[in-house]
Amino acid sequence: MQTILTRRRISRETQHVLMDSLLGKTQLNRHEQAQVQAIFEAITQGRLRVID
Repeated sequence: MQTILTRRRISRETQHVLMDSLLGKTQLNRHEQAQVQAIFEAITQGRLRVID
């Protein structure tokens, strides 16, 4: 996940996988939840670009 933030881009497929994880389909520990939330925050703030 750190690589995603470093490269400042995420694939649409990876975005969907992370969204499913965040919505509870997969058990995440608090650190992983924080990382996923940081990624979605970066997307909404325009600091991370979603690519196809």
